[in-house]
Amino acid sequence: MSIQQRLRAAFRGVRSGDAGLSMAEIIVALMVFAILATCVAYSLTNTLVQTQQSRARETALALATQDLDSLRLRALNTKDGILQVTSTSTPMYQTVGGTKFGLERTVQWADTTGNLGACGTGVGTLAYKSVVSTVSWRISSTSPLQKVTSATSIAPISNLNSDTTGTIIVAVIGATGAPQKGVNVTIAPVSGGASALISPAPTTDSDGCSFGLKASPGTYKVTATRAGGIDFTQADPAVNGTVVVKAGQNTMVNFSYDTAATFPLAYPAAVSNDMPVTFVNATSGLSSFKNAPVSVIAYPWQDGYGIVAGTYVAGSGTASCLSANPAAWQTPDADGAIGVAPTPVAASAGTAAPLTVVPMGIVNIDGLGGNDYVTAVSSATPGKGDPGCKATQTLKFGQFKKTASIALPYGTWTIFSGSKSGDTSKNVVGALGIGGVTLPGRGTVNTSALAPLFPNTVTLDPRQVVG
Repeated sequence: MSIQQRLRAAFRGVRSGDAGLSMAEIIVALMVFAILATCVAYSLTNTLVQTQQSRARETALALATQDLDSLRLRALNTKDGILQVTSTSTPMYQTVGGTKFGLERTVQWADTTGNLGACGTGVGTLAYKSVVSTVSWRISSTSPLQKVTSATSIAPISNLNSDTTGTIIVAVIGATGAPQKGVNVTIAPVSGGASALISPAPTTDSDGCSFGLKASPGTYKVTATRAGGIDFTQADPAVNGTVVVKAGQNTMVNFSYDTAATFPLAYPAAVSNDMPVTFVNATSGLSSFKNAPVSVIAYPWQDGYGIVAGTYVAGSGTASCLSANPAAWQTPDADGAIGVAPTPVAASAGTAAPLTVVPMGIVNIDGLGGNDYVTAVSSATPGKGDPGCKATQTLKFGQFKKTASIALPYGTWTIFSGSKSGDTSKNVVGALGIGGVTLPGRGTVNTSALAPLFPNTVTLDPRQVVG
């Protein structure tokens, strides 16, 4: 074989042994490449996220530090500048480098005994403010919330008090327990060496605090007021009574004061203009509103009020009147029915509750003289199951033609008619047709024949079968 032939044979052998890559080899190569690319991408992404978080953390710390520095400057502006160092009521937001940061600040007074309080405490003297600034952020909507905190103490540039004067600390909270900002505080001397303050007490800050500084020892009257405001006793302004200031000490005054809520009322039939309405709350107790009001302005307790027609006075004294409150009817009748407390009605500060139809008994009267006045007087002898009303109530109604439909508080009543307002010369129950219906519950007409112990009365009974 010639040399040329041998070379051709060798080249043909090489070509036949290098037939190319198989499909399996190509797929494996691509998978390896994909894994390597994913690892590289993850590494790059993780590095970028860590870099973002690190930069965001540095920015957040800078914002917190900046906030504390601004508060220090604020405290140095005037001798009372420390009073301008307050908590944030809502977060303050700022966007830096595309990231949104929220700053919240908590400020508390520390006194000389080491106690902390938003407005201070009633011991020692005010020493400095403890300030904590917290900045939070998210890198993205799906990333976890991150936070950094920075704290400091800021002291006033001069003593707020002296060995010969005291400080009156006023703290105002609302129905939800939140501090009330912008409440006007007045501190007036009453007796015992008290004198007008050198500087009037400021309106309450975002912590609900106001301060009467350098008050001479003696007795002072403190009030709080704001447009549309009301305190838990249903009064505006809120008055604490009096407080006594002692040299070198704090005196604490607390108010529960908030923007009033409105409670619209309606009645199931004609009512007496003399009739009060009683609001019952577990915390504040009883509040009475005169003259069958169609709207009541009241403190916005979150748990609301049980609304009762008439005068409800708890207890057993001569001024007590239990009949008006259905919850006081706890003696079961033959069907096992008992009184049920009115469903509480609530409204938040500055809002109106739904219209409430005040639960009452309805009495229908027939056979009046044409222009008779109607008068209802609570009976000293309660009907069956009635817990009684020791304080006599008299409710005067207007003139009616032949018939009348009147609404009365629950209890036992004697009903009269006559030619003038308040006339009790004619007992309607004994002389005329009368039917008692209550909402809810039942009514009972008591006559001499049926009930000798309480003749010629009508008992408006709120008891219901429960369950």
